[in-house]
Amino acid sequence: MSVSLNLEIAEGPHAKDIFQVFETIDGVEWGENEKPSSLYFTHTNTNIFIEMEPTRKNIIAEDTDDLNWQVAMRIFFYIDLCHHHALDDVKKFIINLSNMTPILFVLSLHFESLYAVRDQNGLRLMGGFLPNDA
Repeated sequence: MSVSLNLEIAEGPHAKDIFQVFETIDGVEWGENEKPSSLYFTHTNTNIFIEMEPTRKNIIAEDTDDLNWQVAMRIFFYIDLCHHHALDDVKKFIINLSNMTPILFVLSLHFESLYAVRDQNGLRLMGGFLPNDA
């Protein structure tokens, strides 16, 4: 069984920075396309799809009325819930993204439950990403 964690990223020239953050995750594999639109975290059996130019620019995740930016990119993490540490690589990616870049983003479970928000006040982890769940 899998679920989808959806990362919505604010407008800006961020693709190069995001791909560099992916490289910090041990066991990442890149898809074979010319454009890097699919990846795989081997240690947690997580499939990743990148939507580089979404047609829908507004933030879809619920409970984000206080965020006033447009979406430049969406990244979908398909998590294998059968894996014991299913969220570990995505959590590492989110923390590294926050530490290595100024990029604003929101991560949600099926666009409903918030897991992480990076805004002008910094990174807030919630849900399955709370620090005591590490």
